[in-house]
Amino acid sequence: MKEEEILDDVDMVVVIDMIESLGYSVSISKKEKFLKIQEVIQEGLIFAIHIAFHSGRVEFIWDVERNGEVRLGSPWAVYSKLLIQNIKLKCLLLEIMMNWKVY
Repeated sequence: MKEEEILDDVDMVVVIDMIESLGYSVSISKKEKFLKIQEVIQEGLIFAIHIAFHSGRVEFIWDVERNGEVRLGSPWAVYSKLLIQNIKLKCLLLEIMMNWKVY
């Protein structure tokens, strides 16, 4: 990571104010060092986004909770890696098909 891409100091009050100005409520987990935004989808079903600040980076993590139990979730970075891998695989398959020779 380049030095200019690292966050030196994050004013959590400003971040919370920005999120709340969009109409969301924010809770803070000081123990785990992240902000949590929750949206109740239906009774017992909650979609949440965690925003973690560590080592000068920001990490977004989503999860779905049903009756207080996490059922799904992962860091958003996983999806960019999966998409990139999927594109590489498609390019490889396309190249194989383009060069396929019928004898």
